[in-house]
Amino acid sequence: SDGRSLPWRRGRPDRKDTEVDNNLVIMFEKGGWIFYVILFLSVVSLGFVIERMLWLWRADVQDESFYTQFQSMTSSGTPTRELLEFCRNENSGLADLFAFGIENRDLGLLALRRLLLDYYTEEIQPRFEANVGALATIGRVAPMLGLFGTVYGMMGAFNKMAESATQAKPQDLAGDINIALATTVGGLFVALVVIFFHTFIVHRVRKRQRLYQRRLGESLRVLSRLAPVED
Repeated sequence: SDGRSLPWRRGRPDRKDTEVDNNLVIMFEKGGWIFYVILFLSVVSLGFVIERMLWLWRADVQDESFYTQFQSMTSSGTPTRELLEFCRNENSGLADLFAFGIENRDLGLLALRRLLLDYYTEEIQPRFEANVGALATIGRVAPMLGLFGTVYGMMGAFNKMAESATQAKPQDLAGDINIALATTVGGLFVALVVIFFHTFIVHRVRKRQRLYQRRLGESLRVLSRLAPVED
């Protein structure tokens, strides 16, 4: 018969589940205030990661949709004023870049390219890199907090040993040691996860930068040859 139906097994939780639950409870209860700071940083970093991932995904969709329509409009000979209005009305970084290019198309090919690259660096790139620096900071601070918790906990344990008239009992030191271990594990775990997602997001941002440069190279001559905007 199934072992779970035996009388001595009824109503008893699985040992592995109980151990996992106890470990989590120990980390929250014994980690001290430092562990809660690490937990707060993990929640903040999770919010940054979700926001950046959604923003980059939306930017991919908007840029591709805009570029497809822009190519179609330039191929069909759409007047420059309509192209400019179309670029201004689109919610896309690529559209802003192209609108700026249309407005300054009389500068010449080389000067226009240099100006558009500067515009991308100053106006477009910061949109992609928003909160990325904060993620990098959390990735550096979290393990330092874990190390601080380790030192803090061990200092507490040694102080109790020094203040004890007799030999300190292990249970008297367990609380401080738990702080040391829980904060170390928490800080390292948060740092590993944050660094992973930070690296992934930076890769996506650099990929978008290369795409913008390619799109700009493909359309630069078209932008420089557009007719003047009629009043």
